[in-house]
Parts: sequence; structure tokens; C-alpha cells
Amino acid sequence: MDSCVAEYVLLGEVAKQVYDGLVSLEASEIEIGMTRNGCNTYMRETLGTFYKHAVIGEDNIKFNIGEIPVTIHFLENDNRLIKHPDTRFFFAESFKIPNPFNEYWEERNIK
Repeated sequence: MDSCVAEYVLLGEVAKQVYDGLVSLEASEIEIGMTRNGCNTYMRETLGTFYKHAVIGEDNIKFNIGEIPVTIHFLENDNRLIKHPDTRFFFAESFKIPNPFNEYWEERNIK
């Protein structure tokens, strides 16, 4: 994703694990959120170059990295939970997650 020069936030289980500060990440899928405006032609073409099997839909892009499914969800441009994302560190990498995270997690109806 960094190659695409796109602003994004982690979503789902991986975001929760990063938020909780776990030492290792385990997930059956990776979910990413980005604004509809962030999914420009350059980003789509770059993803298409790296992931020839990417399926670009109306509300998301889906592809696999090895055996792990990845979904990029297109979020509304004014989504308050990603307007000012929180930054969390996992080893040497920094990741953006929804802010406030607890509100995002509750809105997903997952506890």
C-alpha cells in the first residue's frame, strides 16, 4: 500500500491487535480502509501491477497476499473515525487506526 501513495487505516482484527499492543499479529484476513477520494486511478493501476488478480468493486478492492485475503474498503470522505487517525507502532512500523478506536470497534458490533 505504501507504494500506492495512499492514505489508509487498518481495520478489523489486525487493527484491534495493533491497538491492544500485541506482540504478534494473527488474522485470517487483512482489512484496510481508505476514502473514496483516496482510491484514485494511480492507486488502482499500482495495485493492478502488483496484484494482477485484484478485483475492483464499487465499495472495495479484494486481492490475496499469498494465502491471506486483503480487502480495501472505500469509506466516505467525511468519515469521522478516519479524519484524524491514531498512529500505533508495531515493531519498527507505524500504522494508522480509526480514532477513537473504541467507538469504531463498538460500531462494528464486535466485542
